[in-house]
Parts: sequence; structure tokens; C-alpha cells
Amino acid sequence: MTRHLVVKIPEMFLEGLDELVSAGVYRNRSEAVRAAIRLLLERHGVLKRRVVGVA
Repeated sequence: MTRHLVVKIPEMFLEGLDELVSAGVYRNRSEAVRAAIRLLLERHGVLKRRVVGVA
């Protein structure tokens, strides 16, 4: 299941996202943001706990 989320971010972050998309690192901004959130959750161990069913 996916959900829609509206987020305000600084212009410099948006420019960085656009650079990554233009360079072909990500297909679009949404994919880049999902990757960043995934990394953050993995870093804090949240994603692993959810996959295992601990959280």
C-alpha cells in the first residue's frame, strides 16, 4: 500500500534531488525520496524491526 505525503523542503534539497534525477541516479523525485527514507529507517533499525515483525 502506498500513501500520498506532502512535504515542504528547502530549495537546495530540491535542487539536489533534481540533479540526481537528471544524472539518471533515480527515475524521479519520488524514487529518490523513497530511497532516502529507506536508508534513514535502516540506519535507525526501524525498517529491520518492521520486516521481522518486532515493531
